[in-house]
Amino acid sequence: MHDFLQQILEDKKKEIELRRQKIPLESLRQLCPAASPCRSLEKVLAKPGPAGVNIIAEIKRASPSRGPICPEADAVRVARKYQQGGAAAISVLTDAKYFRGSLEDLRRVKQAVALPVMRKDFILDQYQVFEARAAGADAVLLIARIMPSAKLTALLDLVRKLEMEALVEIHRVADLEVVTAMDVSLVAINNRDLETFKTDPDTAPRLVSRLKSWQVAVAASAIAGAADIRRSREAGIHNFLVGESLMRAPDCLQHLKELLHGWKKSTFLSPG
Repeated sequence: MHDFLQQILEDKKKEIELRRQKIPLESLRQLCPAASPCRSLEKVLAKPGPAGVNIIAEIKRASPSRGPICPEADAVRVARKYQQGGAAAISVLTDAKYFRGSLEDLRRVKQAVALPVMRKDFILDQYQVFEARAAGADAVLLIARIMPSAKLTALLDLVRKLEMEALVEIHRVADLEVVTAMDVSLVAINNRDLETFKTDPDTAPRLVSRLKSWQVAVAASAIAGAADIRRSREAGIHNFLVGESLMRAPDCLQHLKELLHGWKKSTFLSPG
């Protein structure tokens, strides 16, 4: 599985070079000022929503570890359902080879909803950050463990210059120490280890206590139902990034509402 992650990253580097040949960086840079204004992801995640939690609902047609999920899903239709159901923000997977997504999905979603829209991908290069802004993204996901600290710092600086925000993903204490030193305020704690693709739903509840008071946590992966929300909520996390369970649900609107409200049904009940 470690080799599989490396293959994904190698494929991504090749993809970036091909895209750069089609649209040079300077041409892409010039498109950014015309993109729609940014909506703040951090603002909507800073405090719990009306249901006591916030959900970043993800458009995810497939995954490297699980294969096809909902390959024919229309991104705009799904995003509108998410907005109707009470999502705080939308995450759009833009990787084509492993997730069957695209930047065009992101462009269309940004135009179709009023929520903050985040680009989720294996972002390794400034070119992808400019792509995200040109397509209208309000935020990008950056993964701490897949790049050197100097590269992460450079990408964070660029994100801020473009007036976007970054949700930075960690999985280990070492990752958290790196992003905290960089003053990263939005921290996604991934319950999935990207080197093994195995999930441990206790990862986010375990690591959240190590965050600084000014950092905002988002639990990601292995969130299939209300019980998973409750586990992390009781540890102090009120933000969740949910994709696969929503995309697999027969009714994503109903499932989203259950995630938002169902976690409270048996919370804090005393024995007997």
